Amino acid sequence: SNDNMQINFERFSSAINSLWRLKVFSDVQIFITNTYENSINLKIVVEEAPIINDINFKGCDKMKENNLLEKIDIKSLQRTSIGDIYKAKDIIVSAYLEKNFHNADVRYELINTDNDYSKDLLFIIDEGNKIKIKNIQFTGNNSFKKSELVKTFNNTKERKWFKFWKGSFNKEEFDLDIKNLETFYKNNGYRDVRIIKKDIEYLSNEIIINIDIDENDVSYYNSFSFEGNTKFTNNDLLESLDLEELEKYSEEKFHLATSNLRSKYLDEGYFFMQMDYEIIPNEDNNLDINFSITENDKTKIRKIIISGNDKTYDNVIRREMKIFPGDVFNYNNIYDSLNSIFLLNYFENVVPEILTVENSQDQVDLDLKVIEKETGRANFSMGYNEVQGLTGGGGFEFINFMGKGQMLSVNYSRGLQNQLGQSYSSNNEYESFSISFREPRIFDTKNSIGFSVSHSEQGKGSNNLLKYDTVSNRGSIMFGRRFNWPDYFFKGNWTLTVRKTDYLGPISDLLDDFDESVIVEENSTNGHATRKGVSITQIISRDSRNRPEFPTEGTKFVWASTFSGDILGGNENYHKQVFSFDWFSPVYKEITMFQNLKFGALVELDENQFIPYSARFVMGGTGIPYGEMLRGYVDNGIGPKRINAGYLSSDGGRIMLKYSMELRYKFSDSPTIYGLIFGEAGNIWQDFDSIDLFDLK
Repeated sequence: SNDNMQINFERFSSAINSLWRLKVFSDVQIFITNTYENSINLKIVVEEAPIINDINFKGCDKMKENNLLEKIDIKSLQRTSIGDIYKAKDIIVSAYLEKNFHNADVRYELINTDNDYSKDLLFIIDEGNKIKIKNIQFTGNNSFKKSELVKTFNNTKERKWFKFWKGSFNKEEFDLDIKNLETFYKNNGYRDVRIIKKDIEYLSNEIIINIDIDENDVSYYNSFSFEGNTKFTNNDLLESLDLEELEKYSEEKFHLATSNLRSKYLDEGYFFMQMDYEIIPNEDNNLDINFSITENDKTKIRKIIISGNDKTYDNVIRREMKIFPGDVFNYNNIYDSLNSIFLLNYFENVVPEILTVENSQDQVDLDLKVIEKETGRANFSMGYNEVQGLTGGGGFEFINFMGKGQMLSVNYSRGLQNQLGQSYSSNNEYESFSISFREPRIFDTKNSIGFSVSHSEQGKGSNNLLKYDTVSNRGSIMFGRRFNWPDYFFKGNWTLTVRKTDYLGPISDLLDDFDESVIVEENSTNGHATRKGVSITQIISRDSRNRPEFPTEGTKFVWASTFSGDILGGNENYHKQVFSFDWFSPVYKEITMFQNLKFGALVELDENQFIPYSARFVMGGTGIPYGEMLRGYVDNGIGPKRINAGYLSSDGGRIMLKYSMELRYKFSDSPTIYGLIFGEAGNIWQDFDSIDLFDLK
């Protein structure tokens, strides 16, 4: 130090703080010992914080000592301040509170050791009993029963003999439940409700909670007035509010109403509109609501920024947008854009942010931050058995190939049908190969193209749909387009398919199903019939779901129409129509209702024609590998039957009707995991004459 330094007593405090920051001392004091004409003498007295030699616990019976040691931030051979010890005490108390030991008391002692510079740290714990909430008592609740009020508590519950796992108490969760209680009252008209008292009594064996409520009077809306609105009339704004005079006040509905009022302006481009409201109770405690609105000018989108897409090209995202730079700001178009991007199924989340432009009151930037997810899938399996030899398969699928939004899929499998729950005879074999590709936006236009090629060989079995062994080759090309009318949720796809199928079996059976001209004899008893099919399929769909994997709202409609043979060529002549309607409705928080109605009809264009298995309707079980799911029944077990190798097997039908309803509960967003309960009914009929709508399975 400098003996001639001018005295500045603020430096004393700075010096003490500097010594504290060393974390070496448990006490620091500065004394003036002598004063002279131009100087003083200082004495600095410090007490060193001890080095902890060992940490022990006394009275720790209900908790493991190792668990407590892991929680506290004190280690052996570490210099420790008194403040650190008090923090450790609080951590230990919190650990006991988590286990419902609310009367636990923790003290500490520093015990001398053989070394002057180190001490043992002993925590002395009085654990008390594990206690839970015995009773929640309300006073002042003149309008609602106790049973109604305790339902508003999500976490704070009374322990009953039939709910022995309930009754834990947590202060933070209790405060949230008190807010829920206030919200319940305010949503039922009691705008001025007050919680006067909320006492917690920690007794030796139980917890008693006492809550005193001042309900005050119920409030009703008396009048609504608007000031500053020139773009919309008072009646227009009142209609958007969806509130009426003499209606009981609800805080939740009122906030929703004001949000709807803002949205009305946002949808028309008035992003910089400002709205204030004043709630004035009259002498009867009824409410006059006065809105003050500053509309400002319409706002335009200056630019759209895409970020977070490390793999996906910008144009793949931008072409899904329903709003563009230079457009008037429109909240609905932004929302629809987000839905379209979500339906690509490339992203876990898309977060929009509206950025104001410096020195501008009529322009904003739209920043879309995307979080990509893994979209590629690959599978491989292999096995061996004495009947089929080497079995297995594999493949891969990319729905965002090379980040360009293209779909590429390649699959091969052999002898894997037994894994689908089917039962096959010993001569049944299965082998398939397929490759498909789709470009959803040619040169970023609304047009799409694609192709697929497949080959399959499948043997008949004792409990599958096939009457014959089949060898099939198939190729198709697809063209699609998005429509602007009736709205941009509509899409159309047209697919031209050419296929060749050989049906192998006894000649006597083949003659029953095929024209003699397409049958080739291989020996005196067996042969094959060759069928060629050329078909055009048109699919018109409208998809307004808000998510691809777990939609919570929106609808999906699909109309698929197939025309095969006749003037197109080939000898598979039929016409097939399928209508499918999906509805998604939010029920409560993570619970969503899903409904589906599906109807299909198949009409032969020529008599005595063998309809391919892939065209017929089948139902039951999982719907794997083909057919319509109907849970609770065996696979393909519903519909017309026939005798096949001494077994009664499904033969497929020409008319299908099915209705399903599910209540879905989401457990996880990424990966998407949800559980459901369901009810469904449906049936397959041979033709229109046999339909019985009261005969549903």
